[in-house]
Amino acid sequence: MIENWRNSALCAQSDPDAWFPEKGAAPPYTQRRICNSCPVRQECLDEALDMGYRYGIWGGTTHRQRLGKYRDQPVHPAGDSMIKDLVQEYTRYGMTAKQIAERLKVDKRTVVRTRSQLRTEEVA
Repeated sequence: MIENWRNSALCAQSDPDAWFPEKGAAPPYTQRRICNSCPVRQECLDEALDMGYRYGIWGGTTHRQRLGKYRDQPVHPAGDSMIKDLVQEYTRYGMTAKQIAERLKVDKRTVVRTRSQLRTEEVA
């Protein structure tokens, strides 16, 4: 039953409005953290993809992220991994930190820190 997974969703225990942030609002870090530990995260994301939900945080992703390259792949165990992978890919395409930040709807500092972390991992 489709509704059955919703009974186990961690988001069901919080304010529903928190899962539908206004356009231009701060990135939904708190919601993603909750999703990362949710036992039904994949079921949630699958429904959002299957139904084409355009609004809200589903399975730890925004609508823009759901349209990206992870649409047909399972969600990474950590939301930060998704951002890390996208920053790496967009950097290869020659995008600036500002362009990447705008595309992913994250702070430019997040992109700069992620790039620094990626460089450190390459050296190790």
